[in-house]
Amino acid sequence: MVYCGKPSKSCRQCRKRDIKCDKKRESCGQCTRAHLICPGYYDESQVIFRDETESIVRKVQIRSPITSSPGPLFSPCVEDRAKALFISRYVFCRTGRFPYMEQFWLSPPHHTHLAACLQAVSLATLALEFCSIEILQSARRQYSLTLHLTNRALLCPHIAQHNATLLTVILLYMYEKLTESQQNNASDGWKHLDGALTILQLSGASQFNDAIRLQLFRQVSMCILLRCLRRGEDLPPGLLSLRKFVDPTDKDGQLEGLLMKFTELKIGTQRGDILGCDIDVELKQLDFELLQICTEPPRWKFSEAMAGYVPDKEFFISLIESINISL
Repeated sequence: MVYCGKPSKSCRQCRKRDIKCDKKRESCGQCTRAHLICPGYYDESQVIFRDETESIVRKVQIRSPITSSPGPLFSPCVEDRAKALFISRYVFCRTGRFPYMEQFWLSPPHHTHLAACLQAVSLATLALEFCSIEILQSARRQYSLTLHLTNRALLCPHIAQHNATLLTVILLYMYEKLTESQQNNASDGWKHLDGALTILQLSGASQFNDAIRLQLFRQVSMCILLRCLRRGEDLPPGLLSLRKFVDPTDKDGQLEGLLMKFTELKIGTQRGDILGCDIDVELKQLDFELLQICTEPPRWKFSEAMAGYVPDKEFFISLIESINISL
């Protein structure tokens, strides 16, 4: 509300004609002599203050350019949300399957097949999390693109043997397992495992000097082990031949070897190749080897070293007293 000063007591006709009004109660004399209808006088209480809100708003809008209201500071798209879910669940989680994947964030431009596959698996993970058919359809389209890019990458021997390509094939297998109930295509996942094993066989023994490659090999090995246990199949000869190049002193490799022996024993027992006392002998041998792995000192065990001198009794007494004081 704006104060407009002391208002005039004249009628509106006199104010309009800019003449002096005699302010008679019924009708002013000026309007009567001019044969005009006197409109009456203002209510002073109504004209002292005036509502100027609309006028002020109009003036501000004219002076200021019209801008749209700002949106949220950060609104991640579906692809970003999917990738964040996948990374939190499978990469940075304490029990994640791909703790080494952060090494591939800055992949070279020619590794587009890995980026496409990661997006396909991430979308599939998000689709299953929220039971979204639309997101699952996007994942399938991205999966089809990944197959095309991967087939093209396999035509180049150098790119075909790269860690990024091997990881792509592993992720393709993971995608098939995630969407298995929706598409009923378990056999396609097994084909990806066979392809990953073929890539490992083409690379030779020198590949196991690479720590990332060794982790990829172990992941492929465990997937194949589970497949053989599930389907009652023998371990592929190619996998057994690659096992010869693994460091025999490595504890993870030793445990993996025990799992392979157990798989062979289980399958042989189911087929009837191992009978009677031989089963007990094999099982006891596996127990013994597992106990050896558990009792041998791990890499993180501390090593003892003798000091150059032996402290006297007073040193230990003062040390104990200082500990008690601090507690």
